Amino acid sequence: MSWDLIEEAKKLIAINSITYESNREVVNYVSSLLKPLDLEVTLQKGELYGKEQFNIIAKKGPSSGEAFLLSTHLDTVSPGDFSLWDKTGGNPFRATIENDKIYGLGTADVKLDILCKIKALEKFKGVSFKNPLLLLATYGEESGLAGAKKLVEENILKPLPRYALVGEPSNLSIVYAHKGFLTLEFTVTDSSAQEVNINNGTWRVDFFGRSAHSSTPQLGINAAQKALDFLRAQKGKVEFISLQSGELVNVIPDRASLRIKTQDKLILDEEGVQWVLEKNKKPTFLFTPSFLNAVEEIQSFFKKCALEFKKSPLPEFDPPISVLSIGVIKTEGNSMKFLVGIRLLPTANTEELLTAARNYIEGMNKKYPSIQTSMQVVRQSFPMQTDINSKLVVEAKAVLRSMSLQETVVTKASSTEASVYRALGAEAIVWGPGVSVSNVHKPNEFNYLHHLSHAVTFYERMIESFCVKGVR
Repeated sequence: MSWDLIEEAKKLIAINSITYESNREVVNYVSSLLKPLDLEVTLQKGELYGKEQFNIIAKKGPSSGEAFLLSTHLDTVSPGDFSLWDKTGGNPFRATIENDKIYGLGTADVKLDILCKIKALEKFKGVSFKNPLLLLATYGEESGLAGAKKLVEENILKPLPRYALVGEPSNLSIVYAHKGFLTLEFTVTDSSAQEVNINNGTWRVDFFGRSAHSSTPQLGINAAQKALDFLRAQKGKVEFISLQSGELVNVIPDRASLRIKTQDKLILDEEGVQWVLEKNKKPTFLFTPSFLNAVEEIQSFFKKCALEFKKSPLPEFDPPISVLSIGVIKTEGNSMKFLVGIRLLPTANTEELLTAARNYIEGMNKKYPSIQTSMQVVRQSFPMQTDINSKLVVEAKAVLRSMSLQETVVTKASSTEASVYRALGAEAIVWGPGVSVSNVHKPNEFNYLHHLSHAVTFYERMIESFCVKGVR
């Protein structure tokens, strides 16, 4: 029985599938749409942030041949401040239609894409396939491609894909290459910090910025960086207590809360800063000047990296250089943790960067004996590149041409699950309805209704080419 795409879109957006929550509900919903189709559907169980997670693997066709893989992730980032979602009445889970746009968390990145793929598969119920189809709906893409990596670790993909089409908002353009994503956690511990009771003079200073996807940090205003810049400017005038900012490393934080001890409220010339006088109800750590010096030196290393990145641009990417941004800062006890995301061009030397970071930290630890600084690699997602003349790219262009759409071939600044499937030997591209830049990972995310319609047709014709006819 056929179903209405827009009505089901509203149901899907209403389901909370934030990356750090269990995805059982959204998996049950998607599985119910797959059930009427002649697909072999299995679930792979995983875990993320202590919550159960599931990948959906749906298969159709022979057990061998040039398998065609369609992949979509079901998780989203956190919606942030609900009040900023004015297009949805303050509720990011309430899909709202206005003219040719549908607003809501996950409309573009990327939950509605799975509906387009399932809708396309309705056409092939009862149709024999020459080549196998693999349809994946994964968890944890926003948390280091966790679900896709789990599929590979447990050797679930059988047969291995020859072609992989990964859903992400691409403005209906074919993405043949994208950057990698390296996440580093820096921990700075002050062994000389003192736990004290402070009766007065404690201020919480809130810094406000503008969120953006970390692949395009120039489109946001990093509130964490604003707080760090303030600390550096006021060094010697304030005593540092704590700094908290951000939730996910792939989002530019739009708020940072800094706690300091000072007798006077300092005057700031810039907007987006709010002062609140606090009273401590429990003991807290006061950090030493050496700690602030060490934090400043880490920022100096980040700036050196940024200068090096500018020396090796690739003009086909936007931005054309590797970029680094602070996504999360947490103060716990006498330590501060930085989560830093680095979007690396395919030509970047990751090992050289990591060696430079380790050497820099070694020098810091010698310079500040009472401060211990460490670094660990939290996530490493590799860049992806497929030959622009490959069968997959050529056929995707032909399908777009048959739909009277532009055959645009582009690169992407962020990383995707395509890198996982490319590493298996598959030709891989990224394609999907909606736009990414200045839209995803921020309030009032939207997709175009006509893009969703085009996506159904595109997937129908790609399945026809690769699974029914078999591209030669």
